[in-house]
Amino acid sequence: VHAVLASWEVYAGPRDETVMSTHPDATLDNFPRDMQWGQGLQLIEDMSDEGDSPVPFKVEAGEWLILVTRFSSDGVSVQFQLERS
Repeated sequence: VHAVLASWEVYAGPRDETVMSTHPDATLDNFPRDMQWGQGLQLIEDMSDEGDSPVPFKVEAGEWLILVTRFSSDGVSVQFQLERS
């Protein structure tokens, strides 16, 4: 696992027909939205592996993982970390 990519979308209207999204494919030709409300990207390393950092987070097919998410008290920053279950 190299990274976690976070995006969001919001629906509006009586039948949710209006959508605002930060998915990578939705912002391809929308530079202002990409700059203002872009995706969140967190590089991932294996924190359980002792030694020199960073250490790649290697997984096996079918292995269960836990995504730990931390938010700053002011709600401005978010941090992701992967752990093995």
